[in-house]
Formats: sequence, structure tokens, C-alpha cells
Amino acid sequence: MCILFDCFSVSIIFSSEHSVHLQHPATMVDRTVYAADKTPDLPLRQVFGRQRVNEDLCKLAANSGLLTVETFAMLGDDIASVKATLKNLVPDLTALGADGPAQELALTCLAAVWKTCSTMQDHFAARRAKMEEDPSKVPEIPGEDHAEFRETFVSRHPDVLLPLHREPHRKFVERVQRDYLVHGFVHVYEVGEIRTRNEQIAQKAGLSKNAEDLLRVVTIDQPSAANSESQVMDKLHAFFITLEYLNICEFSVAAGPLKYLAQLEEWRHENRGLALLLTVDTLIRKKVHRVSSDHRKQFTTFSAAFLEVLNNHKQLWNDARSSAELDKYKQAALTAAPVTPKKRARSTSPEPPLSSAKARKNKARRTRQKAQLQKAKAVLSNSGNKEKDTPRKAARDERVPAKEWQTITAFKYSGGRRCPFYNSSLGCRFGDQCKLKHSCAECGKDHPWHGNH
Repeated sequence: MCILFDCFSVSIIFSSEHSVHLQHPATMVDRTVYAADKTPDLPLRQVFGRQRVNEDLCKLAANSGLLTVETFAMLGDDIASVKATLKNLVPDLTALGADGPAQELALTCLAAVWKTCSTMQDHFAARRAKMEEDPSKVPEIPGEDHAEFRETFVSRHPDVLLPLHREPHRKFVERVQRDYLVHGFVHVYEVGEIRTRNEQIAQKAGLSKNAEDLLRVVTIDQPSAANSESQVMDKLHAFFITLEYLNICEFSVAAGPLKYLAQLEEWRHENRGLALLLTVDTLIRKKVHRVSSDHRKQFTTFSAAFLEVLNNHKQLWNDARSSAELDKYKQAALTAAPVTPKKRARSTSPEPPLSSAKARKNKARRTRQKAQLQKAKAVLSNSGNKEKDTPRKAARDERVPAKEWQTITAFKYSGGRRCPFYNSSLGCRFGDQCKLKHSCAECGKDHPWHGNH
């Protein structure tokens, strides 16, 4: 059984043994500059690039309203009807060419685009059904195509080195491409799931996620844990290089990846700890995934969602620090105290009988002292409870500047008390479990005062 589809300008063939292969490299993409409201979708621009359609003809098709693969596929049932429809869509046939042969050649070129789009449209549902039938199967990319991905990246970024510990593994590139083709957005991959070229990928047996084959045993890649902060940074470099390989996001400062890596590098030198680095990276990339999946119309690309999180969700850096501090307290609370063996009680000799008036007098004096001590303790406990009932102003942490703390606590507002540590540059260590309200001390909005006012 063979199923052909074209997205990222590739064709995936499923053989009868369920092996998957990729044909036709996905490097030719249309680079024509269109008007803002006349830009075709990415799959259609990839078809333009594959068919080597010239820029004038691409702009003519876009200006005529042919902006999606679905629209192109509905131009007609055969080549003759498609050419007739194209002639009706173009008001001035001289735009296709100066003479008859040039116009016929342009129509033939657009008919080739229609043929490709029609094939994609017919097999799109079957392709998705085949991939969802066995989620553990990842399409393979031929070695020459992967080499072309790498060559294109090196030509675009001659100043970026690709050592083995920062170059993405071919298996990981295949997995990201499969997930993006099926779901349409970039998944959140754990750092251990991001594999580099210097790693040996081991596979383990598991159960299929398909509802019809629940008990079928499949082989899946076994993730490897990151052992150091530098290894985490190397894996993140490999992840963003993979996105450029697949034409999802450019590896640059303007697109977001290099800006994020620079901020993360600076932040990890100020906040040491592998767990802290993993926490902040997970929070930020999960937020990018949530923004790109929930607001697809507003943020149409991964780069737009990434820049939105980096520029307008800076509180995630403080949240990561607070979450790590809270985890330390939880770990300390769950850790059992060491059990010390009980000592054998010392043998006591019976007290001698009271034989003198002096001994009786001393015993009476000790009894009075014990009663006075208990009375004093009771008085002190009552006064302590009264002090607890009256609310006290939060004490400033030494890590928060005095001027900043004075400004935060000087704001007057109504309603529930707002957490001063959440509004400071230190952040609240209790996170979502804090009893105070996490909102701005000045305007009351859902963001900290520090960094926003």
C-alpha cells in the first residue's frame, strides 16, 4: 500500500511492511516577497519552489486569490478545465506572457502546480490516518536529504560551528518533522528527548498507543538524562538547529532562538543549579507551546509565539526561581529525620526516706518554684497568642534592595493583601501555594511590579 503526500515538499511512502521512506529533498521553497494580505500559505509556497515557478507568476496567482493548496486543488477536474479557469481568473492575459506560446507555457506551469496540490489534497486524509494508526513509527529521511539540510544551514550561517555534541541527531530531526506534519505545531520535548549526533540512541520495548492494538509491542527511543548545565545548553542548540533544518524557525536573534539562548546563558551563571536550569527552560518552552497552539490565528509561526513569550512573559524567570526554592522545602519536609537508637535507662536507687525537717523544707520550696514556673509559662503563652492574632508587616529579605521594598510596600490599595515578594526582583518562593494575592502592587494586574513599572 502506498500513500504519497507533499508537505515540506516531501513524499512519504508506506510499504507493505510498514517501513517509511522520504523522497525528494525539501529544500526548494519559494522566496518571493508578497504583499501582506496576498501571501500564500507555506505548503503552497513550497509547491511553487518545487515546480520552480518564476516570481511574476507566483505573484499573479497570489493576486488572483490562489493562496492555499485547497483553493488550487479545486480549479478543475482535468488540465483543460484548469487552464480555462485560470484564463477566467486572470483579467489580462498579457500578464501570463507576451505571446501565445509564452501564455500557454505559463498556464502549463500553473497546471503542474494544480496537479501537485490535487494529489496532496486527495492523499492528505489517508496520510494522517496512516500516521495516527501507529504513532511510534517515524518516517525516515534519506542520508542525502539530511546532508542537504546540514549543507543549507552551514551556507546560511558560516560563522556557526556544528560540533557533534551540538548537532542534532538524524533520528530526532525525523521525529520533530513527523510531529509537526501531524499536529501543525512544535511539541514540548524534554531535554532528555533531544538527541545530539554524538549520542548512541538505545531503544526499549513498549506498548502501542493505538486503541486497536493496545497489546502490540513496539520499540521506542529511550531518552537520556542531561548530566550537566553545559549539556543542557548543547541539547537546546541542537533543538533550535533542527527547527531551521525543517524550515520552521530561523536560527537567529531576530527570530528568537539565539536571543533566548543568550538570556538563558546569562541567567544560569547568576542562578547555579541543573534543576533550576531545567525548570526555567521547561516553563518557557511550555508557555511557547501553549501560546502557539491556543492562539494560532494571532501567532501564525513558532517565531512569533516565541518572541511573544520572551518579550511579554518575563515573570517566568522569577517563577522558575520560586518553584525551585519551593521544591527544596518540599524535599526537606518529605525527607525523614534520622532515627537514633534509644539509650538504656539508667538504673536508679530508691530515694532515702525523709528523715529530717530540712529535707522536708527543701522539697516544699522546690514544689513552690515549679508552680511559679508553670504560671509564668502560661502568662507568656497567652501574650504570644495575642501577638499572633494581630497582623504583622512582612519583613524585608536581605536580597531585596531596601529602596525597592519601600516602594512596593508604600502602595495603597483595597481588597486582599498582595504579596510583596511576588512584586520584587526576588520572586515569591511559595509560587501558587502562597496565601497572599499574586498581582501587581501598583495597578493590580496579573503581573509583578518589578520589570513592568
